[in-house]
Amino acid sequence: MPQEKAPIWNRNFTLLWAANFLMATAFYFLLPTVPPFSTDVLGADKGQVGYLIGIYTISALAIRPLAGYLLDVVGRRVTYLVGLALFALFMFAYGWAPSFALLLVIRFLQGLGWGTLTTGGSTVAADLLPPARRGEGLGYYGLTMSLAMAFGPLLATQLLGDGQYRRIFLIAGGVATAALLMALLIRYPRVAPAGRKLSFDSFIDRKTLPISTINLLTMITYGGIMSFITLFATERGLNSGLFFLFYAAALSLSRPFAGRIQDKHGPNVILGTGIVALAAGFFVLSAAHSLSALIVASVLLGLGNGNVGPTLQAMALGLVAPARRGVASSTLFSATDLGIGLGSTVMGWVADATSLGTMFTVSGFLLALPLAVFYLYVRRYYSSELAKLREGRPA
Repeated sequence: MPQEKAPIWNRNFTLLWAANFLMATAFYFLLPTVPPFSTDVLGADKGQVGYLIGIYTISALAIRPLAGYLLDVVGRRVTYLVGLALFALFMFAYGWAPSFALLLVIRFLQGLGWGTLTTGGSTVAADLLPPARRGEGLGYYGLTMSLAMAFGPLLATQLLGDGQYRRIFLIAGGVATAALLMALLIRYPRVAPAGRKLSFDSFIDRKTLPISTINLLTMITYGGIMSFITLFATERGLNSGLFFLFYAAALSLSRPFAGRIQDKHGPNVILGTGIVALAAGFFVLSAAHSLSALIVASVLLGLGNGNVGPTLQAMALGLVAPARRGVASSTLFSATDLGIGLGSTVMGWVADATSLGTMFTVSGFLLALPLAVFYLYVRRYYSSELAKLREGRPA
C-alpha cells in the first residue's frame, strides 16, 4: 500500500489516542481549579499563581532529557507508563496540600511525570504513524489536548460547585488512572535501541535545536495565557470557560489540516500564517471587553497554535532516525517547557508592572521573533537537512 494511503487509525494508535485524551482531561481539570484553590484555600496572592505553572514546567524541563534518553535506550513502554503512573499518583495529592509551599512540591513531582509521559506519548505516536502521513497523524494526536481543553475546564467548573476542590482532584486522579489502564493495552513498537554511551547527544538532539528555538519563543507567549487568562476574564467580567471552549474548537479544526499541509507542501506557508494568527489573537485579546471579542481572540489563538504545534513537531521528528525520536521529542518539548516557564514568570512581572491587557499586547509583539527566526534561518536549514536525509548523505 502506498505510504500516502496507509491507515492512521490502527488499534494501537487508537488506544494511545484514547489514553492521551483521558490524561489530558485530568490535566485540564486543574486549569480552572488550582489557581483559585491556591488563593481561596491556601492564601496565595496573584503574583504567586504564576509559580504554579512555572514550577510545573521547570520540573518537566528537568526530566525531559533523561526521559528522551530512556525512551531510546530502555524502551518506550516502561518509560511512558512510569511517567503516566507518576502523573496519576500525584493528582490525588492536591486536595490534601495543607499549604501553598507543599502544593508547589506536589506540582514539581507531578511535573516529572508530565514531562516523561508527554515526551513518551509523542514518540510512540510518531513510531505508530506512517511516515508520509506523520504530520497529519500528529495533528490528530494533538486533538486529544485540544478536545480535553474544551471539556475539561467546563466540566471541572461544574463539578466544583461551592468549592469542593478535593472532589475535583479525586475525580481527576480517577480519570488519570483510567488513562494508565488504557495505556497498558497498547502493543508498543519495537525500535532498535540507541547506543548507551552517555554524551551531550544522548540528551539533546542537535538537529532539532533550530526548530526547538522557534517553539521556545512561541511558547513564552503561551505561558501568559496558561497562567492568567482566568484572572483576566474575571477582571473584565467575562467567561473564561467559553474562551477555552472556542480556543479548543479552533485548535481541533486546524490541527489535522495543518499536519496534512505540512506533509504535502512543507512548513513555509502554514507555520508563518500560524504565528501571524497568534499575534493577531493577542492584540484582540488585550483589547477585549466583550464576550464577542474574547471569542474572536480565542479562535485566532486556537488557529495559530493549531498550525504551529503539529508543524514544528512533524519537522523535528522528520529529521531524525527512529532510534533518535525520543531525544528529538525531548528537545522539542523541553523548549515548550522552558518557554512556558519563562513566559509564566516574565509575563507575570509585566502584568504586575502594567496590566494583564498590556501583558497580552507585549505577547503579540514578541511573536515577531519566532517569525523572523523561521524565515531568516530555519526555513533554509530545514530544507537542507531534509534533502541530506532523502539523499542518504551525512547531516
